[in-house]
Amino acid sequence: MVVVELHVPGAHCGVCRGAVLAVLRATPGVHDAELDLRTRVARVRVQPAVVDVAALRDRLAAAGYPAAPSEHQDGPNPHG
Repeated sequence: MVVVELHVPGAHCGVCRGAVLAVLRATPGVHDAELDLRTRVARVRVQPAVVDVAALRDRLAAAGYPAAPSEHQDGPNPHG
């Protein structure tokens, strides 16, 4: 399991948080996700053999929440 962090600047409220988390948690290979509205950083536990950062970003963008790798990332950002 790997934790990746994504900055989701469009997530401003509880409704946005719910939408972002629904997209992430419905993605195959994602085991859990949390989103801090203060920093707008999503921490996502993924199985890297199943899903990569680019796929997460694509899914979020399709839902109206473009994301980028977070500057808060702890360690290397796998696959993206």
